[in-house]
Amino acid sequence: MNNILVSVCIPVFNREKIISHTIDSVINQSYKNIEIIVSDNCSTDNTFNILESYAKKDRRIKLFKMEINKGPVENWRNCFVNSSGQIIKFLWSDDYIDLDFIKRTLKELKFNVGFVYTPVKWYDVKSMKICQDIGFKIVNKSLLTLDFFVESLILQGSVPVSGTCAIFRRNIIGDLFSSNISNCLNLNYNINGAGFDSLMFLYAKKNYNYFAYTDDVFAYYGVDKDSISVQDGEKLTPYYFSFFFGFLKEFKYGTKLIAKFKSRILFYKFFYIRDEHTKDLLDKLLFIINNKLDYLFLIKLIVKNYFMDKLKAFQKRILNKLKNVYSSTLFDLKVKQNDTE
Repeated sequence: MNNILVSVCIPVFNREKIISHTIDSVINQSYKNIEIIVSDNCSTDNTFNILESYAKKDRRIKLFKMEINKGPVENWRNCFVNSSGQIIKFLWSDDYIDLDFIKRTLKELKFNVGFVYTPVKWYDVKSMKICQDIGFKIVNKSLLTLDFFVESLILQGSVPVSGTCAIFRRNIIGDLFSSNISNCLNLNYNINGAGFDSLMFLYAKKNYNYFAYTDDVFAYYGVDKDSISVQDGEKLTPYYFSFFFGFLKEFKYGTKLIAKFKSRILFYKFFYIRDEHTKDLLDKLLFIINNKLDYLFLIKLIVKNYFMDKLKAFQKRILNKLKNVYSSTLFDLKVKQNDTE
């Protein structure tokens, strides 16, 4: 991987307040042999003017503008088709990366490794402060097969769905954009890109057996607390699950894994989803997946993800009460001590 060209693809729409932070994290990378492909999706604010000023200062920046807004996925595609690097790095316009990100991840991209990812931190786009630390860590680095990643993503959600924290070999992204993977619920994923982004990882399975992971650097996901709600997240769930099932069918995964996946859908429906339309979509997907449930796996999900959460919350309440009692006792003793002095 000595001095290989890396294409950093940044699809953009209406990010005038934070796009500079994203661009700065790329142009200041310690690894210098990069091209920066920026595609603006018909922004209505000052975003494009800001990007033009950057492009005039740095020849590595190639700036494009969509003629009409066709949704995020077509903007991602426009970035890719205008890139030429053998390594592709997608970076969403409200995210940023450590300055050694490309250098450190490239070091891990060895033979038969399709992609490399890092843990992430979440930051508030208004305060620019870290609001959640640290996600998607892998403790046991000996389990870096793509089958492990597929199961971790589809059955547990313990690995990332967004490409901001990864670098990919070019043929993976090319295969994805030329594919016609089944979206059995016929949802218009181009509205939000939900589900399609996770396929960047899953499609590595076509030509590679392994992925790599490094926790030497981080990617930072932007969060707008005023606009992102739990309800919005719920409504995206069917998009991901629909694509997951399409992937499992296309890559001919066996009935055992599909049974576990169906159990996960049922678990989500009963314990996490409140929106009735989303529940209806999940019911439709459960009907389409003509497979038995894995009841043992379903029980494990309930115990691990629901009852354990309840137990942890209960333990936290007890500890807080004990802390308050203990603090009050110390305060009373301090007062009594002061009274006797």
